[in-house]
Amino acid sequence: MVVPTPSSFERARARGRRKRVLATLVGRGSRRRLPELGSVVPRPWALTDVGRRLVPVRSIVGTVEGTRDFDRDFLPRKDLVRERWRALEDAFEYASFPPVELYEADGAYFVLDGHHRVAIARQWGIDALEADVTRVRSLASRSR
Repeated sequence: MVVPTPSSFERARARGRRKRVLATLVGRGSRRRLPELGSVVPRPWALTDVGRRLVPVRSIVGTVEGTRDFDRDFLPRKDLVRERWRALEDAFEYASFPPVELYEADGAYFVLDGHHRVAIARQWGIDALEADVTRVRSLASRSR
């Protein structure tokens, strides 16, 4: 009999809950949110396509647009994420993930598309992901 391996979602969800409780107890609950690119690089932005490359997962630190599905460690914040997470685990258990879409600012990467893939890669201990990368810089200092 083949025993199915449990999804890494349950472990990730429990770990995220523990981290949020601890952060709340020490008064740092708001710091658990996934950082948004706009809070790091002021708009307007100049975008440069740098193509496809292998990006270290540990360098993926935030999101381009706000999401409340994941915390700053890409741990799931909601049970609603479970089905998509499990479907991706099943689909890519024996194959590599399709490239994620990332914006890069000073060596830090922010997810445009692929939040679930990044989260699962972290849980699986994957060191790097293939990504289509766009470099971002602020034009705010040049305006006026």
